[in-house]
Amino acid sequence: MMDQKSQGYNRFRNELDIFLKSVGDDKLKAAVDAVKQYFEGPRQQAEEESGVQRPGVYQWHEAFNKDGDISEIRHVLNLAPDDLLNYDIIHINLCGSDVNAELVTKVKEAVKGTSIKVIANMDYAIENIQSGYNNPSALYKALLSADFVFAQEPAQQALLNYFLHHVISPARDKVSVPIVRHPIDIDGLRKAFVPLEERLEKIVVCWHRYDRHTYIPSAVTWNLEAYHPTIKVKKVPIYIAGISGVDVGVYLDLFDGAICYKNWPFYLYELSHATIGYEYYSLHSHSRFPEECAVLGIPVVGNTNSYSITQLHPFTCHNPLDFVGMRHSLIRLLEGDYPNEFTMKCVDYAWEKVQEQGHKASKMRLMFEMNKWEQVEGRK
Repeated sequence: MMDQKSQGYNRFRNELDIFLKSVGDDKLKAAVDAVKQYFEGPRQQAEEESGVQRPGVYQWHEAFNKDGDISEIRHVLNLAPDDLLNYDIIHINLCGSDVNAELVTKVKEAVKGTSIKVIANMDYAIENIQSGYNNPSALYKALLSADFVFAQEPAQQALLNYFLHHVISPARDKVSVPIVRHPIDIDGLRKAFVPLEERLEKIVVCWHRYDRHTYIPSAVTWNLEAYHPTIKVKKVPIYIAGISGVDVGVYLDLFDGAICYKNWPFYLYELSHATIGYEYYSLHSHSRFPEECAVLGIPVVGNTNSYSITQLHPFTCHNPLDFVGMRHSLIRLLEGDYPNEFTMKCVDYAWEKVQEQGHKASKMRLMFEMNKWEQVEGRK
């Protein structure tokens, strides 16, 4: 029996295929392919089958497991109160639904009197906090209850520290929220590495679902040319990555192709063959795309709103309004035979720095910062 989603997809695909035959447009064909990738390529299953996982909060599970601990991903609401006592650390990602359900407060109450640590991290760009947390008092309760709170990037860090020191009562003004970035499956991602001399000459633009910029990335990368040993000058194709099938309309006239994030093997294959990455983010984020590119040996041009750009790709990091500078960095990476000296400088630096976010290094930093909080607050 076919579920409603599959029926809707088949109906949509048939209608689009009929329309496609009537107009014969290659860009519309790319749109249809993107829709198919969205529905036919569930990312989580693909990650499990490929053995290669994306960076992000779920990598904490792997960081502890690979270091000899036993870790699992569970939804707290599916656990009986007694089950919570089986853990040493309970990590709750502060997304809107978990905050509104007051999960941190309830879990902390359930493990009261034990040595179990309840830790939490912020899940949103601070520009989205209004829509993400529609119950401010619940967020403040979570920050007051958690044994440890950490941020992914400086804007989150500043806001969380303000909440802790000046908003919640009683204030937790002895502690400071540290930046502890989520781990990266470096060994797994590196399996997809393609030698630079075998890359397909293309720029991959990262699309973000929160600010959804396409015009600015298209304009900055527009009509770039690269030296080619045979034809001397060649227009570089621009692909947009991270887009989902339901958003096919945003790139029809702006890019040469699309890479759907939900079809993980396809995304990883296409990205690993790219020569340059470009990211334009108008919100503050730690951002996974520059991390993936650092492991895959892809230099990324971006701006200071992305913490990963500042840390991993500083030679091509610009003020968000420095559009000329960003384009100039893209041109520098394309100059002469690929990879040129500047490209190798960027690639080597990013590869060296990204080691700090491997599983073992990330776990050590988390545990260090947790212990520091306990000491400062006199709980140890």
